[in-house]
Amino acid sequence: MSTLRSKVRELEHKYSAIKGVFNNIYIGVIMKKTTMKIISMSAVLAAALLSGAAIVLATGSGGNLPVTGQTTEYIEGDDGTYQAGTDFPSIRFCDNNDGTMTDNMTGLMWVKNANAIGTLHQSFDTFGIVDWVNLIFCTAGDGAVTWQEALTFVAGLNNGTYKCGVTPDYSDWRLPTINELETLINYQIRPQTWLTSQGFSNIPTINSSRYWSSTTFAPNTSWVLMADFSNQACVTLTSKDYCMVNVWPVRGPLQD
Repeated sequence: MSTLRSKVRELEHKYSAIKGVFNNIYIGVIMKKTTMKIISMSAVLAAALLSGAAIVLATGSGGNLPVTGQTTEYIEGDDGTYQAGTDFPSIRFCDNNDGTMTDNMTGLMWVKNANAIGTLHQSFDTFGIVDWVNLIFCTAGDGAVTWQEALTFVAGLNNGTYKCGVTPDYSDWRLPTINELETLINYQIRPQTWLTSQGFSNIPTINSSRYWSSTTFAPNTSWVLMADFSNQACVTLTSKDYCMVNVWPVRGPLQD
């Protein structure tokens, strides 16, 4: 065990620069029976973390985190093996029949129409562009807008300018945090298929299913985290000024 501790201390010292930028980064130690394996970061990953090209989300304790939804084991030790976490509710989402959906796991309320701009308020989206950051072509009226436009649209939803098919006059809609967007993911199935089966409508096509979060990147606030549902599911950094991404308003207390 003393050898283990010294090795972990060595790794912590080696990557202290990363730990200085990203809080609560833990070096993983996997112990299985009598075999010990230290998981450390490669030089490439270290450089990516420091530059902001990659982010590691880690925790020292599982707490009450939900399951990922993954039930298939692809390699021993993955989340399909253990399926750790709190199970999804038997009825995950409730259709409120007023243009909103409530997540029974998180308590968050989402607009049922996952692309309200592209289907109900196309005149709001008047600009098409080649998104060179993400190599995606966006056309006027498809629902993909800049981050500032996303904030403006949500403000319009709150003051009644845009309805999004929602009948109650709620005035506390906002852009979701990146963690809130991640709660919509079931890693056993493609996000579009999963969310449509749960009652949401107008999930954008596979090549354009990306959503703005309200989570800016502290080392460089011209970048924002977005949820990309187009390639199964992932979180990426993107420019809030030069990228066009979809908007999915949420309301509720969860925020993290």
